[in-house]
Amino acid sequence: MGQFEKAAPLLKDVCDVRRRILGPVDPTTLASISALGNLYQRMGFQGDGERWREMAEAALVEAFEGRQALLGPKHPDTLETMRGLCQLKGQMGDPTGMQQLMEDELLLRRGLDEDAPETIACIAELASLYAQKATYLERAQN
Repeated sequence: MGQFEKAAPLLKDVCDVRRRILGPVDPTTLASISALGNLYQRMGFQGDGERWREMAEAALVEAFEGRQALLGPKHPDTLETMRGLCQLKGQMGDPTGMQQLMEDELLLRRGLDEDAPETIACIAELASLYAQKATYLERAQN
């Protein structure tokens, strides 16, 4: 059993206890759920990847929706979870879902600070995605 496989049930237990004691939309609970989603996402590169990616998506969506409701869409924790979901969409082979999340994230980040490093990184990643999609479409036409 690898280290990820040892960590996952422990972190899942932490999430379950925090949900029960602190509630499902407590910031600490949501941080744990997000961490569990990120761990599952890393596990998605291993043998049973699809199952781990599905579990990652469920956890990250729960954390994202909870943070959005509790902290608002422009809070750094909400945007961080949105970024994780975006990366997961790419990992799952869903460029359309990835693009939509990236575009939504960019709108939010531009509303905060056009020149922030996170905003610039988001712009660069979205430009890269557009270029990849254009290359794919170009190859498909030839």
